[in-house]
Amino acid sequence: MKRIFRPIATALILATVAHAGESPFDPSRGLVELPVTVNGLVSGKFGLDTGADRLYVDKTFATTNRLGTTKSTKYEVRGIDGASSAEYIELGSLKFADESLYDIGATVVDLSALTKDAGNGTPDGLIGFDVLRRFYVTVDFPHHTINLEQSQPDFLSGNQYEEVPFELVKHYIMVDVIINGTTPARMMLDYCASYTVITPELAERTGIGGEYGELESISAGSSAETSHVKVAVVNHNNILKGSPNLDIDGILGATFLYPHVITVDYRRAKIYVHE
Repeated sequence: MKRIFRPIATALILATVAHAGESPFDPSRGLVELPVTVNGLVSGKFGLDTGADRLYVDKTFATTNRLGTTKSTKYEVRGIDGASSAEYIELGSLKFADESLYDIGATVVDLSALTKDAGNGTPDGLIGFDVLRRFYVTVDFPHHTINLEQSQPDFLSGNQYEEVPFELVKHYIMVDVIINGTTPARMMLDYCASYTVITPELAERTGIGGEYGELESISAGSSAETSHVKVAVVNHNNILKGSPNLDIDGILGATFLYPHVITVDYRRAKIYVHE
């Protein structure tokens, strides 16, 4: 599953804590999905999504749980496969990973309309850039845990990690990688993409034909290297409609990320690969 969203401003009150704590996540659909509580009563699963610009709530989840009155807007949200009309909603609170957000705005969309890969269902919402940028965001894929910290994580006091720089383009985390040991590419890191995706142009350069294939390896630094990466070949025109100048060869999703422990440091525009 993959979705890319148009940037939208938001306002929220964030409960101030130095360490938001650890939370398990559910990897069963290839996404980083964690338990949340909305308005103190409603339980759901939201995706921790570095590919999303802000906080989103799925339309069906919002309607079923009567989360509030929505207001029509004049824009649409675009994913890699489709688009959805968007509405604004105000939430009293959102709690996840020992963190609490109060009096927050969210955008209600039909998440299933944004991806072809909706056969196994979609998250109840997405936690994107406007929330995540406040934290060091760690996802431990092998142990299925996430950790959000406002202060510097302990591991940065040692030397058992590798720094990988990235460029923040709007809310997109753009990373320079090497494909199959020799081919340079520029890809977006996305915790909530169930598959690694490449453009038809990159597929042609790497000898992949058809809709799906396998790359020998993708490396983002020496530590973040994954062999035998399954990929989907997808035209990125829908993304480029919203960001026409975006230089992108693909998206680093679960089929690349699964062996690694990775922390995103938005403040310094670095990714840390560590144990």
